[in-house]
Amino acid sequence: MEQVLIEVGSREVAKLLQGTDTGRAFNSLRCSTLMALGFGNCPSLFEFSGVALKMESLREFGTRSVYGRAMKVEKWKSIESLKGIRLEDWVEMSSGLIMPNSHLRELSIHVQNDMDDEMVSKGRASLQKMTNLVKLHLKLYYRPETMLKLIPNLESLTSLKMDGHGFSLECSAAVAFPPNLSHLTLTGMKDLSMEELGKLPKLQYLTLRHLYVSEDVGRMKILHDGFPCLKALSLKDIFELRESAQTRHHIICITCRL
Repeated sequence: MEQVLIEVGSREVAKLLQGTDTGRAFNSLRCSTLMALGFGNCPSLFEFSGVALKMESLREFGTRSVYGRAMKVEKWKSIESLKGIRLEDWVEMSSGLIMPNSHLRELSIHVQNDMDDEMVSKGRASLQKMTNLVKLHLKLYYRPETMLKLIPNLESLTSLKMDGHGFSLECSAAVAFPPNLSHLTLTGMKDLSMEELGKLPKLQYLTLRHLYVSEDVGRMKILHDGFPCLKALSLKDIFELRESAQTRHHIICITCRL
């Protein structure tokens, strides 16, 4: 089967959405055999309607942002990579669309501010069924202590990214994160404990971005027996918080391979 790869930028999407017959436009792209579809920074997402029902062969779909429009497709049985879905849409879709034997290997989820604990619990339960999931990206707009409960304890999961907004991540990493995690990227966290992260037994690549460190910089200390399998450590835009002055000072930006 011939693979059709489509990358749609904001201008193309804007023109497409202004068309009189969106379905006809996508039919011209042979949606029945479409295997990959990606959207850039779009002012609004594609209204899936009946056209999406023809995308039975779709394996990859991604958007960089979610603008509040629900993603509801019923026949994405072959999907392997899904990026840009909201947590509430994921929970609804996974109830019937994504089964435990799903081909899904890569997933990116936006978690909104108004998510309650019940929705987070349902989200984790659905993620726990994804036994083939290898990469998970959580874009967090929520309480960090609850977000840790969303992370599934999957043996298949080896890559995890978490984007936050300056909240503390108080946890025992060995308990909160999957056992076979080899790649971990944390963005926008505050006062991480390198001692706890160092307990991850199989972690090989650690990236910390936009990290906020309080005056207790001792939390950034790496113990001599920490990170037994680490191959590369990347620190990008690490800031020191000084509450008395209410300012932040850039400390370090470094990448090293061990």
